[in-house]
Amino acid sequence: MNRRTVIFILAAILVAWTAAVFLPARHFEFVNWDDYNEVTENPNLHPATTEHLSEIWSAPYLRLYAPLSYTAWWALMRIPAAADNPAAFHLLNIVLHLACVALIFSILIVCVKSPVAAFGGAAVFALHPIQVESVAWVAEMNNLLAAALSLGAIRLYLAFRTEPAKSRWGYFVLAFAVYVLALFAKPTAVAAPLIAMILDVGFLRRSWRSSICALLPWLAIAEVFAWIAHASQLAGAMPLRDRPIVAIDALAFYFGKVVWPAGLTIDYGRTPARVLSGHIFFNNLTVLGVLVIILCLVWRNYRGIALGALVMLAGLLPVLGLVPFGFQEYSTVADHFLYLGMLGPSLAIAVILAGSGARWALPLSAALALGLAVLSAEQLKIWRGSGALVARALVIDPGSAIGNSIVGAELDRSGKPGLAVPYFSAAITRDPTNPEFHYNLANALFRIGEFEKSIAEYQTAIPLFHPQSWRAINNLGVAYAKVGRRDEAMVEFEQVLAIDPQNAEALRNIQILGRGVPTR
Repeated sequence: MNRRTVIFILAAILVAWTAAVFLPARHFEFVNWDDYNEVTENPNLHPATTEHLSEIWSAPYLRLYAPLSYTAWWALMRIPAAADNPAAFHLLNIVLHLACVALIFSILIVCVKSPVAAFGGAAVFALHPIQVESVAWVAEMNNLLAAALSLGAIRLYLAFRTEPAKSRWGYFVLAFAVYVLALFAKPTAVAAPLIAMILDVGFLRRSWRSSICALLPWLAIAEVFAWIAHASQLAGAMPLRDRPIVAIDALAFYFGKVVWPAGLTIDYGRTPARVLSGHIFFNNLTVLGVLVIILCLVWRNYRGIALGALVMLAGLLPVLGLVPFGFQEYSTVADHFLYLGMLGPSLAIAVILAGSGARWALPLSAALALGLAVLSAEQLKIWRGSGALVARALVIDPGSAIGNSIVGAELDRSGKPGLAVPYFSAAITRDPTNPEFHYNLANALFRIGEFEKSIAEYQTAIPLFHPQSWRAINNLGVAYAKVGRRDEAMVEFEQVLAIDPQNAEALRNIQILGRGVPTR
């Protein structure tokens, strides 16, 4: 059997195996953790008009400029059978993951040469349970799309470096074009040039100078998108001296989860404040120190393993906390942040399998894929709906801010705001600086007639929002009006108009205030 046939068969097995594990997700629901904000209640998708498409490309949405991803969702919403149908959105995620798996397999073949070793390495990327969050969570489609385009660009770049001179420049231009699309899908694609550079220097044995010169256009455009992302996020400031501590903790956490993927959940609660306040960091510093020593010892004989660790580090660099980002309100670490970086462990495993000899490579690869498939199939079940997702989070951590917040939101949406109050309060106990938690509690208190308490929560939430939330300010005005504080209500409505002079709710409430009590 020739090499090309072997590669095709192994690729087909890998993709089919991955599809079999993840296809049950097509029956899953949207979950009340960003899916509503990103898709089902996204004003730019309802309706999916050309005017809203223009809005998608003209400004960030929810502090993220990812217009290509929103355009993909916009296109789905234009299809009657797919509009707001969770199955269509889950299938899109699965297809993108399968595309990433195929690209990883191709990249590993270039790096380690052995198709069987590449199969085993790609199985780690495809089936590791830490990847489940990215695939099963509809809101993370942008992560998958950016990764697929980044991997496509990296594979084209490797072709540019390895193909004959006559055709190589076509690969160069195409690789850059695909990389720009990746940046439009999600700014975390800024990591791709570093990954390409490590593969170029480490496996293709090009010089650093040559690699930097070839990737200079990538690095330049990545800098532009990194600036846009930073400006859009408006994340809280963190002292420079604290950022390496947070980053080291995050890196050790991810290495630990790759090796031992137990206790995976949507909320690790590792905010910078929690990391900096206790023993967590020192435990992880020890783990990371041991890992660095091992990598240094194996560098000479197992250089590829160390290169895999560097690729993982490069993939994580935008989300380690060296530059603050919005999600750190909840946690610096999350499973989906590791998605592209899982190329690193895949490389390390492929290098190990390539060195194990032809006799052992295939059975070891198959055993690894089977074990990971079983773990991922089990992990996938927690994503079938909001209830299962939250139950898992609260089993692992009963004080989970995200878990308690989702339970509260589900109760509030189902017309039980009184039952939601203790859950929102529990979320605030864990994370008292999160404006959304205070805002949600204020809304629930308002709905059960606790207007004075709701006023206090709105007053706490409003200064924490960056940028300002006109909804919170407007709701505070309505709460003031409910208790007869009409002058203060007018001040809040006027503040809304200062933010948005055409705001319909504030204009209506000012009119109503002259003859009665505004409503929301």
